[in-house]
Amino acid sequence: MKTALGRQICVAAVFLGAVFFAFNPRAATAGANDTWRGALWSSTAGWIVMNCLSDSSDPGACAANNYGVDVADAPNAKGNFDISGWAWSANIGWVCFGATCDPGTVGPTPEGGASYAELNLTTNQTHGWANIVALGPKGWLSLNCGDLAPGCSSYFVSADLASGVVNGFGWNGNFDGTGIGWVDFSPSSLLATETLCADGFDNDNDGPRDCADSDCTGKQGPACAVPYVCGAETKDTCQYKCDADGNLQKGCADPACKAFPDICPSKELICDDLIDNDNDGPIDCADPDCYGVGTCAADEGYLATCQPANADGGGVPGAGGCCANVKDDDAKNSYDCQDPSCASVCTGICAVDNSLKCIYDWQCPPDKNGIKKCKPQYFPWLQSLLSDIYSKGKIEAAKPPPGPPAVTPQRYNATFCLLSSVGTVTNFYADPSGMCASAPEPLAVNAPAAATGYSTSLGRIDLAGILAGRYGPTVANVTLSSGSLDGKVYVFDGDLAINAPLTFNSAGGSSSGGGLIVVRGNLNINADVAYESSATVTKLKNLASVGWLVLRRPDGTGGRITLSGDVTKIAGAFFAETSFRTGPSANSLTVFGPVIAKDFVFDRTFIDPSRGSEQVVYDARTILNPPPGLADFAKALPTISLGTP
Repeated sequence: MKTALGRQICVAAVFLGAVFFAFNPRAATAGANDTWRGALWSSTAGWIVMNCLSDSSDPGACAANNYGVDVADAPNAKGNFDISGWAWSANIGWVCFGATCDPGTVGPTPEGGASYAELNLTTNQTHGWANIVALGPKGWLSLNCGDLAPGCSSYFVSADLASGVVNGFGWNGNFDGTGIGWVDFSPSSLLATETLCADGFDNDNDGPRDCADSDCTGKQGPACAVPYVCGAETKDTCQYKCDADGNLQKGCADPACKAFPDICPSKELICDDLIDNDNDGPIDCADPDCYGVGTCAADEGYLATCQPANADGGGVPGAGGCCANVKDDDAKNSYDCQDPSCASVCTGICAVDNSLKCIYDWQCPPDKNGIKKCKPQYFPWLQSLLSDIYSKGKIEAAKPPPGPPAVTPQRYNATFCLLSSVGTVTNFYADPSGMCASAPEPLAVNAPAAATGYSTSLGRIDLAGILAGRYGPTVANVTLSSGSLDGKVYVFDGDLAINAPLTFNSAGGSSSGGGLIVVRGNLNINADVAYESSATVTKLKNLASVGWLVLRRPDGTGGRITLSGDVTKIAGAFFAETSFRTGPSANSLTVFGPVIAKDFVFDRTFIDPSRGSEQVVYDARTILNPPPGLADFAKALPTISLGTP
């Protein structure tokens, strides 16, 4: 017998806390193995958390109850993918999905028969039922109105396995007025699957790209001279350097290719046949395997009879060791600092010709006054002022920031802490006066992403609430112009380009100077963005404060912030769901505000020992007057104090 399912939208809240703790979902399984993340929202019942890993209010939730909701890896008999598992709400207790629901506890579904829930990959629509266990037979949550009324399309929950995006509403209501009403699924998401394995991007936002992602095993990888699929290296992928295993080591440089000695012998076998026998790049005497063999001399920089070039203090020709003895020691038609093998000791550049490397002044051509000068060489470097630098992985740079003896005092990348979850920091320096010279190793913190409902242990970005106008009036697809943001949320569906300079002003009276710009696509900044240079405010809410929230589109693309090389300053709190790129340019760049992104590409080549080529300056506006919807996330940002501890 079918049970009637009402559709009243406004219902009273139901609190049955004592029942929640008496019920134990023994079928709850490991949250880490379940694909549904984030939480659902009910204006009546509050948050319904889909996975213990997503419970930001209780970091130890998985230890107490390791629960989650999962989409099956293989299709069922109907060709759909079963949805099962447990969700949890602090207000209404446990919610079971599909076959997880026990008929003896909750009874038959309104369709009649046992509970089911499934995802149709053709339509991306879900079908079936979940159940609020505390409400028993009155707790059925419909995922698709078409299950009771074929042809109905007034509501359903959709889910895209490729992008991880979830949308739509479910319904729980009864003719007697009980139930929690509409449940918004859009704050939740699925752990997406890498579906594009040859585009160079991390489409499912889980770290590995293309063949490095296990999702791509057996799928066509990036272009190569021969067809291949991602997975183990083969003789062909080794010979043609295709990188099938995605470890960024190609050909014989990949240890896996040593399994094919006819393609990748362990070393260069013949040193005078003009053939790269071990397929690792260098040929004959240019291969380190051949140094000192036959007609091949030892390497210019490491000839056994020479002293290190920067250790003997020689100041005249012939007294500088292997890289300053005016000899072509390794017979490569170049000598001393013009030989690439001397790069590690020839760290200076000639004043009259910066393309010439040097150790001593005498190695350089004279200027118009007859003076030979070898000067220190500086490199572009990143500078973060009054702030920390945090990375879930390594923090690395090719070169350290400028320091003695080239420049005094030592320059630093960060005023306070360099925080790496894996404890690896290379060529990045923190100012010791910031009392964090020995950086701690914090817990790994993922950047907010759709797969977690934009929630991390730092805080949560309530995207559904932001778009629904919960934090400020929403304005869609307007032309941005200078002035006050008036506390509004500016929403752009698709790419947004800033082609003219923008200046955000503080507000007056009871108005808010804050604003949030949400881009579901890519943000291209081609002109400077700044706050007004001088402003007096009587209330913190008047202070100009802008947030830039750049998210992936529903199809999983986008989420990038890219700057033109002409841009020299930008302002605001920036969040890019995928990448933040400063743009190739010899201009310096100053960013006034925090930046959060999954990937950073710092392209600027501006060189000055006194300031970084890219300079990120901490701006307290994000905390003093958080942009609409970012208050929870702003709480986790550091509070900067320059006083004596």
